[in-house]
Amino acid sequence: MDALHHLLAGFAAALTVKYLLFALAGCVLGTLIGVLQASARQRARRS
Repeated sequence: MDALHHLLAGFAAALTVKYLLFALAGCVLGTLIGVLQASARQRARRS
């Protein structure tokens, strides 16, 4: 039962607004970097 309590405490800490915003910012930043790399490759192929 103690392990379940620790697991739930970990989820409670991870699911705070601060950490969810960090996760969202990381996803957006990663997506933007991926899109920029893909568009740069496509432009290089056209030239």
